[in-house]
This record gives sequence, structure tokens and C-alpha cells, in this order.
Amino acid sequence: MDKRAVGVIGLVLVLTLGALAVVATTRLEFVSQLGGSAVAVAADGNLVVYSEGPRIVVVDASDPAAPVELGRSEPVPSVIEDLFVAGGYAYAAADLHGLRIFSLADPARPVEVGVLEPNDAALGVWVAGDIAYVADRYEGLSVVSLADRANPERIGQVDTPERAVAVCSAGSLVYVADSSGGIRVISVAEPTAPVEIGAVADLAAAVDVAIDGATVCVADVSAGLVVLSAADPLHLAELGRLALPSAVDVAMGSGLAVVATRYDGLRIVSLEDPAAPALLASVRLPDAEPMTVLVGDVIYAASGAAGLRVVSLANPAAPADVASLGAASAVSRVVATDGYALAVDPIRGLRIVSLADPASPHEVAVFEIADLADVAADRATAVLAASRALVVIDLSDPEQPTELGRVELPEVVAGVALFGKYVLAAASYAGLYVVSLEDPAAPQIVGLLESPGYFGDVTGSGLLAFVAAWREGLWVISLDDPTAPTAIGRLTMADAAQRVSHFGDTILVSVSSQISVVSIIDPRAPAELGTISIGLTNAAAATGDVAYVAADWRGVLVVSLADPALPMEVFSLDTADRARDIGILDDLLVVADARGGLFVLRIVE
Repeated sequence: MDKRAVGVIGLVLVLTLGALAVVATTRLEFVSQLGGSAVAVAADGNLVVYSEGPRIVVVDASDPAAPVELGRSEPVPSVIEDLFVAGGYAYAAADLHGLRIFSLADPARPVEVGVLEPNDAALGVWVAGDIAYVADRYEGLSVVSLADRANPERIGQVDTPERAVAVCSAGSLVYVADSSGGIRVISVAEPTAPVEIGAVADLAAAVDVAIDGATVCVADVSAGLVVLSAADPLHLAELGRLALPSAVDVAMGSGLAVVATRYDGLRIVSLEDPAAPALLASVRLPDAEPMTVLVGDVIYAASGAAGLRVVSLANPAAPADVASLGAASAVSRVVATDGYALAVDPIRGLRIVSLADPASPHEVAVFEIADLADVAADRATAVLAASRALVVIDLSDPEQPTELGRVELPEVVAGVALFGKYVLAAASYAGLYVVSLEDPAAPQIVGLLESPGYFGDVTGSGLLAFVAAWREGLWVISLDDPTAPTAIGRLTMADAAQRVSHFGDTILVSVSSQISVVSIIDPRAPAELGTISIGLTNAAAATGDVAYVAADWRGVLVVSLADPALPMEVFSLDTADRARDIGILDDLLVVADARGGLFVLRIVE
């Protein structure tokens, strides 16, 4: 063999072994989880259970105007999509992690006692006696024996034509909301051999179903509320419709339907004449996609980042929002600094979380601000990007954050970075703004580099700024004179550049479904060293020769950069929902996991 070939093989072997050393030594361990969106809710008398990300929260609602949290479970591996409570147990549909069964014998300490893995993904659950019915996404309806709660057993299955997302039952009939497959009626007279006996197939997007007597109500994203007669289950007959925008959930009781909509809160509908359902009232909720349960004349709504909301229907024409509970959150970005995590909650604002004890993180304050998109922090100062404004806040006392000043910008700010006494603001189609913090009470725009496209994220190092410019790739910008930022280098990307971070002489750029490793040794000629395809990406951070990637549905990935030309995925840890952003604090990773809240992970080498 040619000696040069032997040398090349040897070099490759050395590099590979170097990467494998990282494989062997770098991993992540789960430490704790905090918050998450309230997605699902169920009730049994005065006992109400709602989800907070991957946990269940048990509530005493004896006084609906003053609900009291009794206890909460340990997290399960996924956000809980649906709940049913009966007979001292809570049943949770946990997506790819199946049916989870919790004992509520001690409501202060709900404990998971049984698990049934899904055939596909558990999205809805209904329980009748010792049988559970699970909407199993593309596998249809699963019939589950609960004779032994510790060992639930699938005893029957029937496929549906589309995507089973919700389920309810009455007697020996089960009604399945099957998305574009409409409503499917399934006989479970013989649970081990369920069989479809009827359907209403001309619905575009049936996402929830409820039954009261012989009346069935359907939440259809396209059609709104659809009312059906189940007098003859073999031939469901449509009685009436009410056009409601983006209906996503429905509950029934006392001649009423409560319809949750994706953007406009709750609609209270009279079913006095099922052929002409009539809108009585509306209730605005602060988050986008609530799920509800109706108990007597009280609505309990799982309302995303707003937690549990309680609405009185004592007068259905004038519903009253009487109580709320929980510190739920939906987080999109995070910065870890000085023992705290600063988490962006688009609904509530900046959530400040103490990491003094990483095993027990706790929220110490919320700085309320609408439309928060990003945060940058340096010691006792943070800058928030909120719509078209930059807001400077004092964090010298993290438990009492106070606004120092703000400045309005002409475009929506997508990303911010701190640069000494300046703020860099990537302002979508306007370009890169440089804002002076010489007087934090009166921040001033001092410079602008106009963009020919969309500036989406920014980071800074030394006298340089690096911008992810969507269709224009990576821009390198000189800040020698902050009043006149100047583009000095550019690297065109194969696809949309979304997020950017730096360490040393290297830049990591999230480009569609991959991470690009870029050398900035010569900032005027940034050079792509290597790429790694990892699926949907959001953000990456790095220390040394290891990168940590918030990889959406895949969770958090560890990527070896021992050979930057051949980055290698060496470890992964799944989070409950969609890993959106990541911060590094010593040996900890703090992950913004969208509906899953905040995850704290430890780097183990």
C-alpha cells in the first residue's frame, strides 16, 4: 500500500479515536424540570387534575373561586396531552410515551403506578369502569383493560382512517374524533373485538368530541361546533352548526356547549335548540389553545402558559373568570447567568428561576411583558426584545426586577446580544441596530446596518458581530465604530440560517435541519469547516470541543467537534416536548423546552 495512503488512514484513525474519546466521556444526566404548559384537564367531583408540561397537578376545587393545589407528580417523559380522572386514579395520554396511570390515594403525592406503551401515540383517553379507550393517533382506537392498574393491557384495537385525537364513550359505544376522518362510532360491546358501526365522514378536522344523552358535539377546526344526533348511532345525523374560528375542544352539560378556540378563548353556546346552536357569551383567555372540562356550572380550563383558569357559568350569558392557579409556562428561549435562568415566556414575559439548588429550581420573579421574543444578560442587566421595543431591566435583585428604560424600533426584534455598553438588535427586515446603554434609563439608537433580507439572530465577540440572515446566510459585521457597523464578511448557506452562537474562533449556525461549523479565524472570509444533519434544529452552544444542540422533537444532542470537519453526534437526551434553546452554566445545561418548561441537565465527563 502507498505510504501516503497509510498516513491518511492513520490520520483519520487518530481523529476518529479523538472523537470516540468524547463519545466515551461526555453525556448528559437529568437533574430537574420546572413548569410547562397546562394542556389537559379533568375532574371527578371537587377533585380537579390538570397537566403542567410532563406532570399532573392535583387540585381541591371545593371552593371553585379559591382552588388549592394539593400535590404534583414527578415528570413523565412527555407532555401530557389528555387526562381522565375516576375512582382515585388519573389517566394521562402522554403522546409517544403512552398511557400513564397515577394513583391519587394520597392527593398530595400522586404516584405513577402503571404504563402502557402506545401503538403509535396516545393523544386522548376516556375511562369507563375497568376499561380505558385511547385515541392512538394513526393506529386508531385502543381498548385497554384496567383490571390491574399496575399492568394495563391492550385487549382490542380498531383502526380509523385518519388521525385519532380524542375519544368519549356512552354505554357500549365509543366516539372517536378522527381529524379529517370525521367522527367514527365504534361498538365495544365485545371489548376484545371493537368494530366500527357508523361515522360522519364529511368533517374536515374533527379534533374533539363530547356526548350528553343523545346529543353529540364536535369541535372541528374548520367548521367550528357541529351538533349531531346519536339517537341512531348507526346513522349519526347532523342537527346544526355554529361557525367558530379554530375550534379545538368542546365540553357539554346542562344544555350548554363550551367550545375552546385556538386564538379567541372560550365560547358559551346554548343547545336549547340543537338545530340552531346559539352563541351566548365569550371568555377571553391569555393563552392560545385551552382544553376544558365542565363541572355543574363551573368551567375548568387548562390554558397553556396561564395555568388553570376557573370560569363560573352561574349566569351563562355573563360568564365570570373567577380564579387561576399554577405557575405554568411555555418557554422559547433561555439564558443562564450568575446562578439564574432567564426564560422567555411569550405570554407572561421574563421568568427568573433560581438554580442555587439545581435539583430544585424555583421561580423567584416574573417580569411581565407582552410578546417577549429574546433576552440577553450581563451580570445585573438584562435586555428584552419585545415586539418593536428593547427594554432594559435591572437584575441586581433578581427577585425584584425593575425596568430602567426602553427604546422603540421600527421593526420586530428577533434577536438581541449584549456588547459591552451596547445592545445589538437583529430587527428582522430592518437590519442590525446598535443601541447605546451609556444611560440605561434612556437607551439610544446609535447605529444601523440595513439588511437586504431578514436578520433573525445575532451574537457578538470582541469587535465583531455575527448575524444569522435567513436567506443571506452568515454575516460578519465590524463594530470598530459602533455608530457605523460595517459588513466585512459573509458566508452563503445552503438553506435558511436561523440561529447563531460563537465560542473562540468558531461559529455554530443552525441552518434548517443541520448545524454548520464555521471558522472565523479570518473574519473577512468565514469558512465552513463541516456540517452535521440532525433533524429540526433551533439553537446550539459549545464549550471546548463539544457542542450541545437544542434539537426540537429530538431533545438535546451532544456533538463532538474534536474534528470540526466531521462533527459527530455522540449522545442524546429526550426532553418532554420541543427543545428550543439552551444555556450553559458551569456543568449545567438549561433547556427551554416549549410546552415542557425548563429542563436542567448535568454535563458528565
